[in-house]
Amino acid sequence: MNYVSSCTPDERERFKMCKKKVVSLILVYLVAGSFLTPSVFGVEVVETLTCDDVDTDTREPLGTASVFLTHVNDVFAWVSMSGIQTGQTLRFIWSSPGGVIFSDNEVTLTTANTDYWDSISIKGSWPEQDPGIWSVEIYVDDALEDSVSFEIINYDAVVLREQARLIIIESLNNSIATLTQSYVSIQEDLMTLSSEIDTLSEDYTELNEDYSSLQESYNEANSDLQELMTEYSTIQDSYESLSAEYGSNSEELSSTQKALNTTRTLLYASAGLAVTLLIASAYLIYTGRKS
Repeated sequence: MNYVSSCTPDERERFKMCKKKVVSLILVYLVAGSFLTPSVFGVEVVETLTCDDVDTDTREPLGTASVFLTHVNDVFAWVSMSGIQTGQTLRFIWSSPGGVIFSDNEVTLTTANTDYWDSISIKGSWPEQDPGIWSVEIYVDDALEDSVSFEIINYDAVVLREQARLIIIESLNNSIATLTQSYVSIQEDLMTLSSEIDTLSEDYTELNEDYSSLQESYNEANSDLQELMTEYSTIQDSYESLSAEYGSNSEELSSTQKALNTTRTLLYASAGLAVTLLIASAYLIYTGRKS
């Protein structure tokens, strides 16, 4: 059932009046939004970035970066938008790593452009003493359109790290140079050893051949030795036989020598006796003639 049809005439009249007021308010809002005040709903962010500087003539960013050292003078937040109109407000809010607002810059646009920027100082200000991840929020008519983050790094720490890195690199280069020299020296030693091994291999081959030759000579000498041992055994037997025969002959010779000595003695005795007898006979003959 229709709610309006069930109402009393007074209620229906009040409902019509409310309806007219609502329609009138909607029309006023639309007209005011279209003609009196620029609308933020048509703004579109094309690009947002941070950089070292901005060319004021071309409105282009210079040195796009997301990391900045503490010795850098400034950091810029640059944004390109479409649909923004004069009379609107553009606001840049810069916040530290701890979320504390460092800078809040707001400007009402007097000319309609597409590229806008804002900047803060690093060197000599708070950001130099508070390195870390910073952020920039960009508002148009108090409506957040975009945000961008960047990092501030302590320059002294970077220098120290770089110096340490260079020292490490230099140490590594020295170590590599030393290892390279050692490698070259080892390669040369290996080549020398390889040459010596080849020489030793040749010497071993020659020695092996000499050993084979000596082995054959040894076998021949051993065979000759066996023959000589056999001959020695035969000679030994002959020597023993001759020794026994020599002993027997020696005994016979001794006996013969004794007999010869006896015979010689008898002979000498007989000769003496014969001379004596001869002398005696001669004497007797001599004495007989004399008488």
